[in-house]
Amino acid sequence: MVVFKFLGVFLFSLCFAKVWVAEYEGSLFYDSDLFGYVSEKDWLAIEGAEKKESILRDFIKQEVAFSEAKKLGLQHNPKTNKKLESRFHSLVVNEYYMREFLGSLVPGDGFYFCKKNLKNEVFVSHILFPLGVESFDLAVQTKNQINQGENFSSFAENLSIDPSAKNNKGVLGWVSIGQTVPEFQSAVFNLCLGCIDIVKTDFGYHIIKVDSLRASQYANLSAPEYSDWAFRFATAYIKEDLPTAAAEHDSLLVERYGVFISRAALEGVVLSLKKEKESKGSRRDVDVLRVLGEFEGVVAKYSGNLLGVEWFVNKINGGLYQKNTFYETVDQIYNEFMRILIRDIVFSLGLESGVEKGHSFTKQFSSLEKDILYKAYIKNLIDLVPEPSSIEIENYYNENKRETGSLATSSSSIRALLLQEKQEEVQSLFNERLDSLVKINFIWLSNNE
Repeated sequence: MVVFKFLGVFLFSLCFAKVWVAEYEGSLFYDSDLFGYVSEKDWLAIEGAEKKESILRDFIKQEVAFSEAKKLGLQHNPKTNKKLESRFHSLVVNEYYMREFLGSLVPGDGFYFCKKNLKNEVFVSHILFPLGVESFDLAVQTKNQINQGENFSSFAENLSIDPSAKNNKGVLGWVSIGQTVPEFQSAVFNLCLGCIDIVKTDFGYHIIKVDSLRASQYANLSAPEYSDWAFRFATAYIKEDLPTAAAEHDSLLVERYGVFISRAALEGVVLSLKKEKESKGSRRDVDVLRVLGEFEGVVAKYSGNLLGVEWFVNKINGGLYQKNTFYETVDQIYNEFMRILIRDIVFSLGLESGVEKGHSFTKQFSSLEKDILYKAYIKNLIDLVPEPSSIEIENYYNENKRETGSLATSSSSIRALLLQEKQEEVQSLFNERLDSLVKINFIWLSNNE
């Protein structure tokens, strides 16, 4: 149905009931832990106990690998630490824009409405008419007929322009906060049970009816989690044009922190890149960051500090920026450097406001950290696999040799093949060991099919 919006990552909740779902070597894992790995909504949508068990085992593998990685101190590995710091930096920036920037635009009554109604969901039916005076008059006439006892379903089937009405007779089903456009959402949650009304949205005029009310999936969340979701859904009530508001916000930061980037200096940077491209023959062959790092002189000012190109290179190397972008024009590099400066300002502002201590940030970063250290642990297992010995290579050659190709010419490819087999074996052994030691709470699993 067109009135529903795509909710993406926002449509999930955590269950905080202490119900254990699995055990590994004396350590218990709870459903609340699992729903940090896979959303409760997605979990409930999964069909089949076998698939759910497989996901549960994958969750345990990540948890165990994360724990082992911490014991080994893999978080201090330079590459891993760089990834963690980069994700931390990006998340602080994102949370600042969510909490501070969007928070300044969210209307108080919108937040209050979402916080009040998020605990419930309503069973809704509707009849959709196109926009226009005649359509509105027909909607009013139809509403009056329904109030006089005419059949709602028949009108929905015969008059509604919602293509699904032929099959569902206008029944949308259970609707919770965040699933529909704000105008429709406000109308159905303010409507009494059994009552009928008309609401206008961009899709047309809706005759709406609410039959029932029940607790939503958010009803049992902790207070911080509940408030966080209410705020997220309240952002739909922002009236301002977000791109324009964001541009104005960033412009004020540039002015406040005295940001200045010299276009004249950047002309020299672009010239250096073009000369390097001419000598290499193609811009793909240019080591952009090396060329930038070798450029001497001040190119920017920020909070009273004078910055050279190398400062920007360090930011690019330490972040999630495109590493080898070739800048053809001054405008390209100016815009990139300005984005880096603004993100640096916003990062500092985010830390000042304490966004990294918030529930949303903590939850998101925990998930990122576990994923990074899980991969670091698996990589560590693989890196510890010894290289195939010359005897192993020779034995493999003798067992599998063909009429063509000598041991000398085949040695390199055999070495790579045997190493890959060993690496796959060590991963399989890790998975097999966990599967043999994990105890699943099958009673809980069967009750959650």
